Amino acid sequence: MERDPHIASCLRELLQELISLVEKNVPETGPFRDISVGSTTETAGDFPESLHLNLVVMHMDERLNPAFAPMRFLTIRVRKSPGGGVSSTTCFHAPGEKLLKELIRESKDPEILVEKVLELASGLPEKTSRNLWR
Repeated sequence: MERDPHIASCLRELLQELISLVEKNVPETGPFRDISVGSTTETAGDFPESLHLNLVVMHMDERLNPAFAPMRFLTIRVRKSPGGGVSSTTCFHAPGEKLLKELIRESKDPEILVEKVLELASGLPEKTSRNLWR
């Protein structure tokens, strides 16, 4: 049973869109523009407001280490309120083909990503004061 079916459903849709974009736009090696998809979803009651989810596939900077040239990863960003901050984490650091396999697997059962979204959302305040970070 899914921990939050609303988040899981949203992630499945986002992953399907992201997979299509990754297959078309991510080269085997080297840099590329970040590929981002996002959506707002209700939750199963864990949080009083909807969450905005953003999934981004990025490349690792080969200038730091030439071994990073084929490496890609997924960034997950969560925003709890329109005026609030964003919390994020990364996962699935791997060469492009392996990352794509992870995305496809998660699109069928996004258990890992649901957990990451819930962890990120639980650390965000309901409302964020813009003056807090100045």
